[in-house]
Amino acid sequence: MDFPSDIVRLMTEIGFLAAGTGQAEQAQIILEGVQVMRPGHGQAFIGMAMAHLNAGRAAEAVRVLQQEALPKVVAEDQDMLKAFLALALKLDGRPREAGEVLDALDGEARDEAAIKLAAAIRESL
Repeated sequence: MDFPSDIVRLMTEIGFLAAGTGQAEQAQIILEGVQVMRPGHGQAFIGMAMAHLNAGRAAEAVRVLQQEALPKVVAEDQDMLKAFLALALKLDGRPREAGEVLDALDGEARDEAAIKLAAAIRESL
């Protein structure tokens, strides 16, 4: 079934709002629905990772991004996923691994927003 892009965008925004307000369980349910509507896209995984980060579960955010998102997501969303992975690794107390992800991203990233986020994360390491 093809879902209208405005509905997908609205559901994604609602999922991010839930993630940002500490409603991790609700965010996960909403964002799993977004994954069904747009399989292979990274926004839902980023939202789920953010819900875990906001709940103080950085290790779980790392797991979601490494094991669930990166293997499934289309190439054009990989840069942003890797930037968020670096953030999650940093917040999980793994700055060396975060730096390695950022180093790999430096040479290959094309997404300008991901490049800016990666630069900000690198400055905070």
